[in-house]
Order: sequence, then C-alpha cells, then structure tokens
Amino acid sequence: MTNLSLKRIVETIYVLTQGKTGKDLDVSVNNIVRFLARKRLLAKSAKILNMFSDYANKQEKIVPVKITYRDVPSVLKIKELEEILKKRYQAEQIRLDIVSDEKVFGGLKIEGMGEVIDLTLKNKLKLLQNYLLTN
Repeated sequence: MTNLSLKRIVETIYVLTQGKTGKDLDVSVNNIVRFLARKRLLAKSAKILNMFSDYANKQEKIVPVKITYRDVPSVLKIKELEEILKKRYQAEQIRLDIVSDEKVFGGLKIEGMGEVIDLTLKNKLKLLQNYLLTN
C-alpha cells in the first residue's frame, strides 16, 4: 500500500472537482468522502479542507485579505483598495474580509499573504515614538 501525502490528496481533490457544479460536484465530493473514510483520514478532514482552500486559491490566483477598519469604508474605497492589492499580490481576484473594530482609531490594517500592513493611527504614533526615543 502506498503512503499518500495530504498534499497529493489535496491536489487530486482539486483536479477531481475543478469546474464541476451541481450533481457532478455532489458525486465527486461523495466519492472523495468515501475515499477518506476508507483510508481512515476523516479525522484529518479539517486540515485537508484548509489545505484545499489554500491550494485552490493559489491555483486560481485568489488572495484572501482581511481588512480591519473602525468604520466600514465606502464601496469606492474598497474597489480602489482591491485594485492596489491585486497589483501588490499579482492576483486575479482579492477575496476581502472587512472587519469593523472599535479599537482601531483611524486608518486600517491589512492582513494577507502572510504579511500585516498596519496603517492605523495607533501604529503610526508608536513608530514615531520609537523613532524619537532612539534618535
């Protein structure tokens, strides 16, 4: 019996489900679940699902980005930000998760592709304070 890596399983699931919808997708998903059960991998299904999401996003050049504001920005600002992030991450699509946080005082915080861009007023003041104290 060959030892299957989760990475290979995720890649195979992507190929088996790519472009399918409706009944065809249901059949593929049922077959995948039966396979995972046979291989005793259902306990790892959450990890497989997370890996699948990351893999599919990478293949389709979709970048999930979390943006934290105090007040939700206008649609125009969101569209503008999406275009900037598409260029920065060389993505075809940005999947935005916009979060309102009362602790954010001015500005915004962007989290995507393993980086955090903190453009909040609090962070700018902290950077200025550090600069003034070290110089």
